[in-house]
Amino acid sequence: MRVLFVQFYKNGDSAEIRMLQKLGIHCRFADRPFALFEHITGQTKAELTSSYGRLIGWVAESAAEYDMIVLDEGLDTFEPMLLSCDTVIQMMEQNPQTEWILTGHTEIVPLFDRADYISCIQSVRHPYERGVAARSGIEF
Repeated sequence: MRVLFVQFYKNGDSAEIRMLQKLGIHCRFADRPFALFEHITGQTKAELTSSYGRLIGWVAESAAEYDMIVLDEGLDTFEPMLLSCDTVIQMMEQNPQTEWILTGHTEIVPLFDRADYISCIQSVRHPYERGVAARSGIEF
């Protein structure tokens, strides 16, 4: 399958990207990285909205080239209004032959009826909450 992995909230330097690329999966990410737990100020929101808009615009133009598109953390872009849910729904409807996978922590009901796969991740416990930094072999 021709797979596109679109990553939000990260800058493309994670181990998962390197592994996906080794498998031949095309990966794209925003040109404005967002640091974990960075506070979204007015300026940050404007920068992210612009960056994510460019990214999803590219995805919309390229969607027909792919059999599967993963919007990694895509569900978490709608609640802070960084990306329009309607834009993504329209893109999905224009490419019904594409398998759509959305991941994230936020439940976005309008997308639940349209996406092929949805993964809502809820942390119950994580060492990060106790101040443990990301560890080689575990988080990356």
